[in-house]
Amino acid sequence: MNTSDPQSETMLPISGAKVGGNPLSATIAGLGAAAVGASVWAAIAYYADYELGFVAWGIGVAVGFAIARIAGASGMPAQAIAVICALLGIAGGKYAAFYAFIKDEINAEYSGDEAGEILSELTMFSMETMQLFASSFSEMVSPFDALWVILAVGSAWGMTKPTE
Repeated sequence: MNTSDPQSETMLPISGAKVGGNPLSATIAGLGAAAVGASVWAAIAYYADYELGFVAWGIGVAVGFAIARIAGASGMPAQAIAVICALLGIAGGKYAAFYAFIKDEINAEYSGDEAGEILSELTMFSMETMQLFASSFSEMVSPFDALWVILAVGSAWGMTKPTE
């Protein structure tokens, strides 16, 4: 938290907790941590052919750390940004891993030119890929995934709470 700038920090009147930080820098730091976390999630899921739930928790911790320590943000706005960024990181990692597996399936099922033609239309951010991801989502998640998401969100929220 930048204490040299009087507008970067505010004392809450009842609790005396310090709230501060720039929401833009918090968002940039949070999205950066979420993108790195999503990349790690996707790489582990793809190369291990297995999703490790604690990576989702790690994304929440990384986002909370980036927002609280790097951007110096805390308080309700920072907590909301942290939760959203953590969820985006988890969803982004799941989506990137999904796309990598889809590409492999297409390459295994179709010949070179035919696979290339399909993949030229089924790009990572094409509407068809997004619809396929959305329609397959319920098959890719389990109730146990909720535990890791709750831990990630709780960590991101807790790390950005106002300081006393």
